[in-house]
Amino acid sequence: MSIFRNILMHWKRRLGPYIVEVDGVYIDFRSISSSSVRSLLIKGYYERDERELLGKAVRCGDKVVELGAGIGLIGLISRRIVGTSGDVTSFEANPKLEPVILRNYSINAFTPELVMKAVDVVGEGLNFRVSDDILGSSAENSDTLLSDRLDVPSVSLSEVVKTYRPNVIIMDVEGSEKSLLKCPSLDRVDRVLVEMHPRTLGRQLCDELETGMTDRGFSIVERVGDNILFERL
Repeated sequence: MSIFRNILMHWKRRLGPYIVEVDGVYIDFRSISSSSVRSLLIKGYYERDERELLGKAVRCGDKVVELGAGIGLIGLISRRIVGTSGDVTSFEANPKLEPVILRNYSINAFTPELVMKAVDVVGEGLNFRVSDDILGSSAENSDTLLSDRLDVPSVSLSEVVKTYRPNVIIMDVEGSEKSLLKCPSLDRVDRVLVEMHPRTLGRQLCDELETGMTDRGFSIVERVGDNILFERL
């Protein structure tokens, strides 16, 4: 019996039907306030397009930086892929998600390399809008459904790349890709998996960002939905 199966049985005995398995990792959705996220998890649809590309973006031994940890799912799957010879560092701006991330890593017997800061261009802090539905939380979106505005600390992408030296960056930042994808520091990584947000930025700007990446020497390996995997030539 695998270690993950042992972990699952242990937590199912303690928590009942609150754990779902997604791509070999386990998520406790009891602490997730968003009913839409819980529903997507149960149906297997949560971050499905991004997960489809993850196996091509991340390899054993990679050094991964994740921008936008969410509930911890993508970081956990990446951690499983990179193995003991790699590492994953996750950044998350929404302070309400910290206990959710820590909980999910705990039930998978991992300790996250988690930095509760936003990543932007200048690293001087930013105003972040937090939605009751975590899928809508963003530094870019001004949707009226977003309930709280928080000033959160940030670190520049150039400093992140300099400090952690990733060869892979995973980026799901709800529209902030409009500035991050223009950063010269991305030229120091091999692969970038980004979720574009045309409903926030508009399709034309997303197309321009994509063209900008290819003009800088990245090729498009594959796209699924609004997720694109770029690899440096």
